Amino acid sequence: MEFQRGPDPKKSIGVGLFRPRKFETNYDAGKWVMQNHVDILGMPGLAKPYPSPEQFAKLRDFVFENITITEEVIDDEEIVDKTAQLYRELNEVVGNLNIKI
Repeated sequence: MEFQRGPDPKKSIGVGLFRPRKFETNYDAGKWVMQNHVDILGMPGLAKPYPSPEQFAKLRDFVFENITITEEVIDDEEIVDKTAQLYRELNEVVGNLNIKI
């Protein structure tokens, strides 16, 4: 008998990171995505120096599929930009300290 790997069970049943989430504002959603982007992307740690364009696209797809905003119009670019801003700030700090992360 041959077994084939199917979709992620957590995603299939909507638990963990992949359950639908509601936020009041794009800012709140962006903060949550920024805090959880490593797990959403399945990375072992922070990207060095930045996530790839494909990884940012994957984050935008995640936002589109899993996040609802109750008080504003959802803006997946604004939400994902929180993660981009994190990397801009991290790399600026690292550049000023002349150390490697």
